[in-house]
Amino acid sequence: MDDNHGIFIDSDAEFFAKNKNIKSTKRTLIKSRRQKEILSEKGIIVSNPGKNFLVIKQSDFKKWNYDPIECVRGGTIITKNNESTILTVGDIVDFTIESTELTKEKIGKIIKVYPRNSFLARKSVRGNEDDVLGANIDKVLIFMSVNQPHFNKRLIDRILVASEIGNTRPAICINKIDLDEKLNFLNELKVYKKLKIKIFAISALKNFGIDDLVNFFKNSVTLVIGPSGSGKSTLLNSILGKKIQKVGDLRHKQTKGKHTTSHSTMFFLNQGGAIIDTPGIREFGITGVDKNDLCFYFKEFDKYYEECRFMPCTHTHEPGCKVKEAVERGLIDEDRYISYLNIYESMN
Repeated sequence: MDDNHGIFIDSDAEFFAKNKNIKSTKRTLIKSRRQKEILSEKGIIVSNPGKNFLVIKQSDFKKWNYDPIECVRGGTIITKNNESTILTVGDIVDFTIESTELTKEKIGKIIKVYPRNSFLARKSVRGNEDDVLGANIDKVLIFMSVNQPHFNKRLIDRILVASEIGNTRPAICINKIDLDEKLNFLNELKVYKKLKIKIFAISALKNFGIDDLVNFFKNSVTLVIGPSGSGKSTLLNSILGKKIQKVGDLRHKQTKGKHTTSHSTMFFLNQGGAIIDTPGIREFGITGVDKNDLCFYFKEFDKYYEECRFMPCTHTHEPGCKVKEAVERGLIDEDRYISYLNIYESMN
């Protein structure tokens, strides 16, 4: 059967008896000659509280008043995400709905994950798998504040690299601009304007600049990421209002009282489009690219690296490196070059 319309679960004990060396894992589905078809529904993961997931049916896509279904991960699952988070918010999945034996309460079981068109991922702080923060997203909004805490350009640069690796379009939003009446922070961000990265300057608390952001969110899926304390929750509450409380209650129930922003959640907008709210971050390791290809993600290097004396050139120590010369002459922003060096040295 076509995998787009259903899934096959192995039910042939004799097949396994004859093939003792074949092992099934949660990432692999073994198919025998005789198979049982299980009807499934297509959906999208909108939250991942605790061990379970909240999924909405395909028919509810982009409805602001969706009714999510609590799902568990199936014992076997079809997926190509062998070296990353198997399931994350934004994933398109197939799932079945079953009733529990004791309570007869209906619960879903995810049995297949479709390939991701785009994603934002970082190196996992635990284990070797990539930590995928969101899948099938169009844009990434890097959300930081003028002060309390001050925006971190090193972190911005890392997320910009990860956005391009994951095939998404990044933008930067600086909140709490009421704390900098002279807007001096804009001088620090000139380098990003030169790179044609869209920059929003807002005050979520005073409701300034919010309309421009809402227009940015329209008709696309945008993942919002930034450090704790930057005012992301204030912004989302302003835009989403009661919808955050509604899904927050569900997350609160699933996580048994833990803080509701500890897991990612997707919200659909009345105006069209969706926002993925992510937990606050403190570190961001780059993954998914060879360190010797890192220079291609710093576009300001493009004019110079082909003129380097040695090819390939890491732009770190080689004599005759035109990228380093451009930094010394002020043609490449020194802070951006330092970010490049920091990322390069942190990669295996």
